[in-house]
Amino acid sequence: MHFAKWCGDVRKSEQRFYNDLHFMRSEFFTNQCRAGKTNHFIRNRKMPLHHLLISMLVRKGRTLYMELKELNRAFKIQNGISKPGYLKQRMKLNPEAFKLLSIHHAASFYRDTSAIKSWKGSLFHRIYRR
Repeated sequence: MHFAKWCGDVRKSEQRFYNDLHFMRSEFFTNQCRAGKTNHFIRNRKMPLHHLLISMLVRKGRTLYMELKELNRAFKIQNGISKPGYLKQRMKLNPEAFKLLSIHHAASFYRDTSAIKSWKGSLFHRIYRR
């Protein structure tokens, strides 16, 4: 039997991403990100909480100026986000938020049985080469 047939695809990854995005916008998750400070992440002007989290997850190791420039372009932010403003928002973020997001994402992946392929009881993931 061909090995590629048994490898798991990236099935429903877009649906899981939107599920994670919905979770990031929830009141429960926002409260967890506040780290006990009730006045953090209340206003959603230039950089809502989900934009901050996505920007931190997709960083490519470039300078902060270049990352913010791409972020402003991707989210179509009119006036742009300054470096000090971004860093201040990042300092307000509870580090446990990423742990909670990771647990939510893993639970949604394993809850969807159509996304999981196994071979002889072992879970396989396909590795894509470019």
